[in-house]
Amino acid sequence: MNRAERAACTFSEYSAALLLATISIFTFSDVLLRYLFSSSIIGSNEIVQLLMTGFIASGIVITTNSNKHICVSIFEDAFSKSIKTLFNTFSKITCGVVFTFMTFAVIRTFTSEFKLGRSSELVNIPYWAYSAVVAAFLLIITLLTIIKIVQPGKTK
Repeated sequence: MNRAERAACTFSEYSAALLLATISIFTFSDVLLRYLFSSSIIGSNEIVQLLMTGFIASGIVITTNSNKHICVSIFEDAFSKSIKTLFNTFSKITCGVVFTFMTFAVIRTFTSEFKLGRSSELVNIPYWAYSAVVAAFLLIITLLTIIKIVQPGKTK
């Protein structure tokens, strides 16, 4: 794993840990306040949704880069090593193309929401913030996939 991959994975892992801790503390505090004072934190669901968006997006980066996502390997033993290499290369290129299109779609959503200026009802979290979080992590996934395609021997 080269330096860029390590940095992206470390960033994603620390982001996921920080976001999960924040979600846990925020949810615990909200439940405690609701139990003790019969009043919750205003807009807590909206804030947790934004935090959860970042948590899921960072988790996708981690699983994609470590190659620990769900896959079907029923026919794996039936093919030769060269065919397996060809299939792996094809799947990496396909993933790179899909991630690139997803990134552009989310960036387009981000720009649209930014121009419209819409926001959530209670806390006024701008909708573009959700798109920005997803776009940032999708961009990381896309760059890591491109690195794996260009330098296949240097990745795990």
